[in-house]
Amino acid sequence: AVRAIVLGTKAKGGVELRQGALRLLDMLGAAKPEWIASHLAPIARAGFISGEEWGTDQLRIAGSTCAVISRIPKSSLQPEHRRVMEKIFERIGSLLTAAPVAEEKGRKSDENEWYPAAEATVASVFALHPSPVAFFE
Repeated sequence: AVRAIVLGTKAKGGVELRQGALRLLDMLGAAKPEWIASHLAPIARAGFISGEEWGTDQLRIAGSTCAVISRIPKSSLQPEHRRVMEKIFERIGSLLTAAPVAEEKGRKSDENEWYPAAEATVASVFALHPSPVAFFE
């Protein structure tokens, strides 16, 4: 699953496998944050699937992805990362404005999953956004 995320291919296995792979990448990011920056696009694709609603599984993946990308120092973000970061912040905004609900459109979204994911996304905004206060206004 780690290889699939890094190479940008479809990861086989369930959410637990993808989340475990992201946790391994988080550990790698603690030692080599510049490596995470150099693989930002496939990590973002794996963690913030565009257009997908915020069900329980997606919230878990998003929270794990935010933990990984929060390891990147702002100084490591290059101009080529700008577009990816814009998409990440767009999805983070979507997550933060999605109210935790018991059931919506046949999908279960547990508020016990939303709060940790929201906390991780807020931390990543403060770690990476050029003007985090403006992001939340």
